[in-house]
Amino acid sequence: MIQYNFEKLEIWTLALEGIHEIDRLCRKFPKQEKYILEDQLKRACLSIALNIAEGSGRGTKLDFRRFIRNEIGSILEVVAGIRIAISKRYFEKEDSRLADGILEKLYFKSLAMEKYLKR
Repeated sequence: MIQYNFEKLEIWTLALEGIHEIDRLCRKFPKQEKYILEDQLKRACLSIALNIAEGSGRGTKLDFRRFIRNEIGSILEVVAGIRIAISKRYFEKEDSRLADGILEKLYFKSLAMEKYLKR
């Protein structure tokens, strides 16, 4: 099986970890959030991984950098969604510790990737 370039990136691996962790957290949401915050969080998390994959296939560093910027925006959207869920008491802050760690690492590595692509 072929391994695509994006699959070699650490930010891709972190994005996949984030997807699994957000899925775990979303299981704690009440039913009324199924198509509201839960859906938004899952879509934003998928957007992180999909922007990495799509951007890596673009022909220039400038194009890839634009997708990394979108990915960073999606990371922040997921972080905000987690904070909202905590404020609504869908789960405790301690429950999101692993997700927060993954997102923080992903955020800073993505900023570094964006900086690298500026060269």
